Amino acid sequence: MSEREVINTEDDQVSQTNQRTRDDRAEKVDGLELRAKGEPIKETRKVLNTFNLPADGAVPFETSKPNSIISGNNSRLSATKTSTISADTEVKGVVFSADNALKGKPIVHVKSGVRAVFSGCTFRRESASNGGSLIKVDDGGEAVFTGCTFVNGAQVFDNAGAAANVQVIGSSKRNIGAWGTSTQTASF
Repeated sequence: MSEREVINTEDDQVSQTNQRTRDDRAEKVDGLELRAKGEPIKETRKVLNTFNLPADGAVPFETSKPNSIISGNNSRLSATKTSTISADTEVKGVVFSADNALKGKPIVHVKSGVRAVFSGCTFRRESASNGGSLIKVDDGGEAVFTGCTFVNGAQVFDNAGAAANVQVIGSSKRNIGAWGTSTQTASF
């Protein structure tokens, strides 16, 4: 049987049982450590920083500490500037959406000496005419994209290194001329 909330109208107090239920639920939600809409990512630890982005209003980010994990839960990140990966990072379930502000510039930039793993992400330009590559990978940088979608642009990757440094697995592209220097497995 579900518990019904009863409020004592004489002193405006919530019953102790109902307050405990609310506190338990609030603690679980707080445990998710969701970022507030528009709140930038700040890496406070030397390694293994973790972030849960809000459903809407995530902002471009830069990682500089090793082994950071960014979970999007299908968050929509409005890419008004390039997100830069400067240390080993894992990004899950983020929808990177670039408007005209990034015309011709990459949505994500993976720096040299860095490994980035993207799973279940979408990289999207407002229109294919906004040109440029969606993702830039410097020589010496490595990136893996699993189950990702790439939409609109001249090409997916501007990779200065070997094709083996950018692996694309089970992913798809739409309204994009070419993959760019990369290795695709079961991708179309």
